[in-house]
Amino acid sequence: MARRYAIDLAPTAFASLRRLANRKTLRELGEAIDGLAHEPDLQGKPLAAPLEGIWSIRAARDHYRVLYEIDETQRRVTVLVVGERRPGEQSDVYRLAARLLRDLTT
Repeated sequence: MARRYAIDLAPTAFASLRRLANRKTLRELGEAIDGLAHEPDLQGKPLAAPLEGIWSIRAARDHYRVLYEIDETQRRVTVLVVGERRPGEQSDVYRLAARLLRDLTT
């Protein structure tokens, strides 16, 4: 049996989850995040630039995305952002993640 990965929530992910009021959605997101403890690289897909190095899984009836990084040496998954998929909108989770990444690197 493969060793488990530790799961960490970045402050941005924690804040994203705190803003959600729907308990069913929160539960489904929690289950998806907990599932990343086993083979996170097989569950998600790696993202392309500008989010290279970040992975994404679908959650909560495919309306939400959980974006995370995998540290193989530490066997740790860090959940960076949790948000709703809204293609073309400023509030889309991928746009938010790109802005956060840009802000962190400048």
